[in-house]
Parts: sequence; C-alpha cells; structure tokens
Amino acid sequence: MADYPFEMGPIRPVDEADSLLIRTTRGCPWNRCEFCTLYEGFKFSLRPVAEIKTDIWAAKDYFSGHPFETCFLQDGDSFVMRTRELIEVLACLREAFPGLRRISSYGRAQTMVKKSPEAIRQIAEAGLNKLYCGMESGSEQVLKKVKKGITPESIIRSARMARDAGMETTQFIILGLGGKELSRDHALETARVLNAVNPDQIRLLTIGVKDGSGLSRQMADGAFTLPSEAEMIAEQRLLLENLEGITSHYANH
Repeated sequence: MADYPFEMGPIRPVDEADSLLIRTTRGCPWNRCEFCTLYEGFKFSLRPVAEIKTDIWAAKDYFSGHPFETCFLQDGDSFVMRTRELIEVLACLREAFPGLRRISSYGRAQTMVKKSPEAIRQIAEAGLNKLYCGMESGSEQVLKKVKKGITPESIIRSARMARDAGMETTQFIILGLGGKELSRDHALETARVLNAVNPDQIRLLTIGVKDGSGLSRQMADGAFTLPSEAEMIAEQRLLLENLEGITSHYANH
C-alpha cells in the first residue's frame, strides 16, 4: 500500500474506485450494528477542519494535477460534522480540485434528520451531491434486532431531504438480514420504504455472519437462522415484486 502524505480511511463504496479519498471522520458514530465488525474497538472521532484542509492540499500536491472528477469523504458519516464546518471543507475541496463534478459521503439517517432541510440544501449547494445510505432494511423489527439505530421513518425523512436538496442517493440493502425468522417482513417492508423514497440506486448486498459479531452470538443462541442461498433469492424476488412506481437503478454487484 502506498504511503500517502495524508490520512485515509479503511473503506469506500465500489463506485468510488477512481475517486479522491478525503477522510473527514474516523470510524462510525454509531458502531453498534450486530452484523458489522469493521470498526470494532475503534473510537469514533471528528477530524479538525484545519487538519482536513491540510490533507486536501497535501493530496493536491501528491497527485500533481491529476484531474479528479469525483471525491468520496471517508469514514462512516460526514453529516455528523457541524454544517458550517462541512461546508468549509467542501469549499476547500472545490478550490483545490476545481474539476470535481461529484462529492459523495456515507450518511446515517438518524444523523441527517437532526439537521434541517435548509442545512441539507446548503450542504448540497456547497458540493456534496451524492449520498450513500446503509438503510439495510425497511423493517422496524429487523432494524431493532440488528441494533441499526435508525427507524423506517428516519430513513424516509432523511432520503427525502437529500433528494429535495438535489442529492443523488444510493440505498444499500442486505439480503438475509432478518434471518429466516423475519425474511418476509424484511422483504415487504424494505420494498415499502424504497417505494416511499425512490432512490437513484438500490444496491443489494448479502448477509455474511462475521465471527465475533453480535449476529454470530444471536446464531449461537438460536435467535437468528441464516437463510440458504435459495431462500435469499426468494427473498430478493419478493422484494422486487413489491417495488412499485419508482425509477431506481437496481444492482446486486
């Protein structure tokens, strides 16, 4: 791995393979999801704006005029920053890399609904024009079972605020997240929420139970039964059959 003169986080969406990566936060502000171990033992922190701006200019020097058109803000939720500070970072990015046509970030629904629609609009106008949201499920039962820390209502409200502000939105769904026990509710309620928000992209992932995760402990206790591949395909079919009146691009890769 290259030794960069600026800080980089551990992950990015697959769509951002060619993007400039600028780290605005370290870790995830929630970090309690039963299926995720990515930031286990990692303390969340906000990076100082001055530090982020120093990294932006260091990236400009390092890449020596590379014409980046896209930028992704790492790690788990840039919207947790104060609105004025996030806007300051976005302004610096556009000054250093004037060719950027898209700046994107992960955003937690529960964080975004704490901001006003006007604040989301200001962030979009400052250049953050694509949102990746890990809703994972539209089922309140599933969201509670995996300790996602969001609700169907907050997913809908945050996604609509982003869309109304002019942001492109991608929603991630995890097939099998409800286990065999909640598979039908997971599919039907996820379709209901997706119908309500009409995201630009729907990205399908498949559950993988990681050793040491809360979900692995649920499996050991008999509270979660991993669906078979055939059952997850059936779950996906049920989800697709109940999508209505939306124009989203749907992908499972």
